Amino acid sequence: MHLRAIARRTYRGTAAWQDQALASKRASLSTTMAPVSFDTLRSLYSFRPGIAYVLDALYLAPTARSPAQRTMRSCRGSAFAKKDAGLAPLPASRAAQTTPSGTRVTRTARDSGFEPLPEGAAEPSAAELNDLVREWIEKTGAESVVIQGEGDPLAAADVVCETLMLARGSSARFRLNTLGVGATGDAVVEALKLVDTVSVFLPAPDSTKYYELLQPRDPGAFDDACAFVRRASAVAHVEVTAVDRPDVDVAAVEALAKSLGAAQFRTRSWLGD
Repeated sequence: MHLRAIARRTYRGTAAWQDQALASKRASLSTTMAPVSFDTLRSLYSFRPGIAYVLDALYLAPTARSPAQRTMRSCRGSAFAKKDAGLAPLPASRAAQTTPSGTRVTRTARDSGFEPLPEGAAEPSAAELNDLVREWIEKTGAESVVIQGEGDPLAAADVVCETLMLARGSSARFRLNTLGVGATGDAVVEALKLVDTVSVFLPAPDSTKYYELLQPRDPGAFDDACAFVRRASAVAHVEVTAVDRPDVDVAAVEALAKSLGAAQFRTRSWLGD
């Protein structure tokens, strides 16, 4: 009996015991965690309409402002960009769920909570977004957080950078989706070290096509985006995406992305006009 007690005490100090204890804790928590859903999001004290929504993860929407007049959604074709009750529809892959019986149930954009801020409402502060992230993780256990709203997140660069700083220690794993235009300052680049993945939408391999598709407000936007990919790639995992449009040389976009240091390239589907 004495030897068994010693063996138990010895085992308790091993890495195997620690791993087993952590697995048991996670298993017990998984039965009490709230689902990743809009219902869960809107139950949080920190939530208000227009600052966040839910798809396959929590999405933060820091701003509706953008350095371009058009968006990634518009580049995917008019079928994707059409408005549904004032909101762009979700991609089919994220707008449907499969029930246990195998039935596909379609969700609308409104079901996800993706909506503009109410008229006159202020954009979210960094403190507000940090509180929301921490409350979400505590409630759901889901650590994936995407920063992407109606506009380009880095049009509110100060808020995004401060949010990332405040959320350190929260266990959140951030993904930032951006055009990367007008955001090559040192403070932004330093904050990108706190992001798991930076996804940059680069719809064309040259400035002429880039301006045609996105209609940026700044004449130097294409060069700006390329500079952002280069600087971000030095401190973070960068993914560049483009739409597989018939009028775009996607292979040339991929070659450009790799030459700028991007670790990954991915195409988004073209849904047609």
